[in-house]
Amino acid sequence: MQFGWVAVLILLGLLIGLQPDVYYVTKLERGDLVYPTLSEAIAAAKPGSTIKVKAGVYRENLIINKPLRIEAFSTEEGVARVVIQARDPAQPVFKVLADGVRLSGLVIEGGSAGVEAVGVKGAKLIANVVRGSEAGLVLRGAQGSLLQGNEVRAKVGLVLEAASGNKLVGNEVFGGELGLRLSNSQENELKGNKFEGQTAVLLQASHRNSFFKNRLAGSERGLVLDRSGENLFKETELAGRKPLELLGEAVEDWLQEIDTTNKVEGRAIYYLVGKEGLELTPAQNPGYLALIRCKNIAVSGVELEGGQSGLLLIETEGVTLRNNRLFGAEVGLKLWRTKNSLLEGNTITGGEVGIHLLDSSGEILSRNSVSGSDLGILIEGGGGHLLEGNEVSGARRGISLAGSNGNRLKGNTVRGSKEYGLLLDSSAGNSVLRNELLGNWVGIFLQNAKANTILENRASEGQYGLYLANSSGNEIAGNDLSGNGRAGLGGSLEGNKLGENKG
Repeated sequence: MQFGWVAVLILLGLLIGLQPDVYYVTKLERGDLVYPTLSEAIAAAKPGSTIKVKAGVYRENLIINKPLRIEAFSTEEGVARVVIQARDPAQPVFKVLADGVRLSGLVIEGGSAGVEAVGVKGAKLIANVVRGSEAGLVLRGAQGSLLQGNEVRAKVGLVLEAASGNKLVGNEVFGGELGLRLSNSQENELKGNKFEGQTAVLLQASHRNSFFKNRLAGSERGLVLDRSGENLFKETELAGRKPLELLGEAVEDWLQEIDTTNKVEGRAIYYLVGKEGLELTPAQNPGYLALIRCKNIAVSGVELEGGQSGLLLIETEGVTLRNNRLFGAEVGLKLWRTKNSLLEGNTITGGEVGIHLLDSSGEILSRNSVSGSDLGILIEGGGGHLLEGNEVSGARRGISLAGSNGNRLKGNTVRGSKEYGLLLDSSAGNSVLRNELLGNWVGIFLQNAKANTILENRASEGQYGLYLANSSGNEIAGNDLSGNGRAGLGGSLEGNKLGENKG
């Protein structure tokens, strides 16, 4: 029996010895397990210990290289107000280099970052206030970490770089420039967060991340997806001058899962991928509309304002866009690698480009009105389009073809362009027939253009009716080029087939 009791006592002693210690930090005391600075407590603490910090302002830059739990001291009366300020503003307040570190209930001020966790697993940053840092909370190469209930006010709020499998829950982030940046980060989950900044959230080369019930409010941009595909968004609220912006190099960068539970200022986002045979009307009241790899979709009577693109089509076929009104988007209608679309009776106002066709074929543009855009209608690459009865006014360049062949332009009206009413640049085999080009600096300008047919157009009230530069093999006849300030026909005419033209 005596040996049994001795064994129990020895075992209890060993277990007690294995229990993690609790250390205290207070500016007013020093004693057993009590230290006046956090750095001393961290140096003394055993791995797995807890450091409880009493109220006060501590000016330190701290490196944590062992698993520790650091928290504000709490009693029945509440949680102590613990402020930790960067002594060196060029360094993080906390630099975490060990797995399993938990920081909670702290006010963290200044520094290159409030907390920077590098190459760690299982970090937990909970209910902290971070303010005045260049970057608030930073995870670099971190995995399986949790950021929950933090309030962050910094130039850049949260940063995840090469980070995967982390969870961000219920944080409020106010970034001066940027609320959240994910860079080369995969499979992170964000739920119930609020991000604000000039840009609320930016993803760069980041894939398969999941966003649930977040609010993204940017004074300039709400959400930017840059070369980032296969991300999931549910119940996201977006706001900003450009609520949703997508950038990329391949179509795959635009393959996102964004359903209609996501909203732009209360209006549903219609981001359709691989859909067929649908009709969208004012009844759906879309706040954003994009069609990716869709077929035979009809969009009619919709009004959209602002943003990167009013209507975006990528690798679609047989889409009809009719009688839509688009205001102030960077690009009113953008079609990339599409074919056999009908754009009819749409009104586009303002922005950088009214209608942009890129590497598309066989599109019909009929009776559209474009006003106040820098470039009215821009066609790059591709070809075989029909442009008939469109009106473009107040642009720098009215209708521009760049490297686009085999198009037919018939009965269009272009007025008041600061440079060119119609530009054919490095384009061949186009037919330009009976268009009205009035009050443009140059009515029709051919540059490096070959084998185009320019017939029966009126190009008047500008400086030049028609001007050629390094162009050959073009047929030019029956045009009214009278009433221009400098010349009806100008430039290098040699090598072109000139018929009878007026003026």
